[in-house]
Amino acid sequence: MAFLDRVPDHRNLRTQRFSLLLLPHDDVYFEDYSANMYRPGHEQEPIEGRIKVCASCLVFDPKDYNHPIYSFPHKDIQDYTSWVDSRHNISGFKLTTKHYTKMKEANLVRPWQNERPSTPQTFAFSPTFAGCHELLPRLQQLYFAWKDKTYTETQTMLADITKRHQAGITFNMGWIEDLSEQVNLLRWRKRRDNLQ
Repeated sequence: MAFLDRVPDHRNLRTQRFSLLLLPHDDVYFEDYSANMYRPGHEQEPIEGRIKVCASCLVFDPKDYNHPIYSFPHKDIQDYTSWVDSRHNISGFKLTTKHYTKMKEANLVRPWQNERPSTPQTFAFSPTFAGCHELLPRLQQLYFAWKDKTYTETQTMLADITKRHQAGITFNMGWIEDLSEQVNLLRWRKRRDNLQ
């Protein structure tokens, strides 16, 4: 039975639970950031994970599989504000929401839990490497696109935000994975110019 010692334990390997399939249809995924989340009532227990910024929601994917993936729809968020905890020298942003969704708790595929607390809940986030000055304006822009707008107005604003985001991305030659790959810059430049 010595061979059992060498069998890898796949439960300890870090694989992403987040998938684009967890997002609503036609949602746009912008980028992600490493961050800690502070839940209401558990401010002393930060949860390590990644923030996924999307057009219709903010998603938090914890590293610990025992915690669920949290999804905060922008339309149900009451506000995004900057946040500073001077006692622990932590800064970031916080959101107040009246609805959020918990998915894949304990890494089990089962129905999502829609949480609608009687009073709005405040969640705080502290980005690990990025500054709040780079993350908060994007979130406030998405919040504004969803707040008190018609469906058509929201979709128009989201299309504009998406177009500006894609136009701001420059091609990095470090993204090439194989030396045999070729970059078709002419085609890429045409696409970029059409977006502007």
